[in-house]
Amino acid sequence: MGVLKKLLDLYRESLKPVEDEEVEVEEEVNTEDLKEILEHLNEGKLLETPEEGKVFELVPSLDTEEMLFLILNVNEDFTTVIPLSRWIEFATPDDVLINLNGKPYIAQTDIALDIPTQGFNTWFGNRKLYEVGKISEEELKKVKEVYEGSKSEARLTFPEKREFKKIEAGRYLPIWVGMINFAEETAELYQELKELVAEYRKVAPARASEQIRLHGSAKNISFFYDEEKEELFLYPEEEFVGKEGRIIIKYKDKELIFYKGTIKPEYRIPLSREAFDYEFFKEGLRLELL
Repeated sequence: MGVLKKLLDLYRESLKPVEDEEVEVEEEVNTEDLKEILEHLNEGKLLETPEEGKVFELVPSLDTEEMLFLILNVNEDFTTVIPLSRWIEFATPDDVLINLNGKPYIAQTDIALDIPTQGFNTWFGNRKLYEVGKISEEELKKVKEVYEGSKSEARLTFPEKREFKKIEAGRYLPIWVGMINFAEETAELYQELKELVAEYRKVAPARASEQIRLHGSAKNISFFYDEEKEELFLYPEEEFVGKEGRIIIKYKDKELIFYKGTIKPEYRIPLSREAFDYEFFKEGLRLELL
C-alpha cells in the first residue's frame, strides 16, 4: 500500500461527523474541551471583524477534524475565506503551502467560500469564530495569485489527491446549506418585522419628528438607524457583553428573535427604511440574558 493511500485512510478515520450540526457550543464542547482548544490556539480570542491574512477556527467543527479558514479578501459586500488543511501531503496545484504558528498547512483555494461582510460572524449560526493567527504578507500574496488563476508547484497526479479533494469539498457543504437556510430565515424575519411595523404605525399617533429620531435606548440595549445606508446598529450595554443572551423585538403577543448566543459589543444589520420605526424599537427592543 502506497504512502498516500495510507494517509488517505488515516484522514478518513479522523473524520467523525458530529450528529447535531445545529447544537450550541455549550452542548457540544464542555468547559475542559474548550479550554484545551483555546490553549492550542494563540489567545483564544473571538474574531470580531474580518481582516485579510487572519486565520480563524470554527468551534465546534462539523466533524472531529479542525476547521481553519484564511481570510483572503474583504470588501464591502463579501469576504472570501479559504479552508486550510494540515494534510499537506495531498496538496494540488490549487493549494498553497503556508506557515501558521510554526506549523505547515495548505490553503485550498478551490474550496473558497464567499460570506457577506455585514454580520460576518452571524453566518456561522451558533458556532464561534476564534482568531488563531495571521500569515505573512508574502504568503497572502501567493494565495491570492493562485486563487486568481495561477498554479502552485504541487502536482495532481495521484487518485488519492482527487479523493481527498472530493471529501474536503463535502466537509464544507453544510456551511453553504446553513448560510442559505440562515438567509431564508433572515428574509422571513425582516418580512415579519415590516408587517409588525406597518401594524404598529396604523394605531400609533402621527409623529412629525420621526425622521430625526434615529438614535435611542431600549431595555439593556441602544440603537442607531443610518437612513442613508439603511443599516441598524445595536449596542448592548457593556455589562452584558460576553454573556449568553438574546436580542428580541416584542409587540403584543408576537416576538421576533434578532440574535441568540454570546452577546457582542455591536451588531450591524441591513434594514430597509420601511422596517424601522423609532417608537416601535424603543418600546419593543430588548436584550435578555439566557
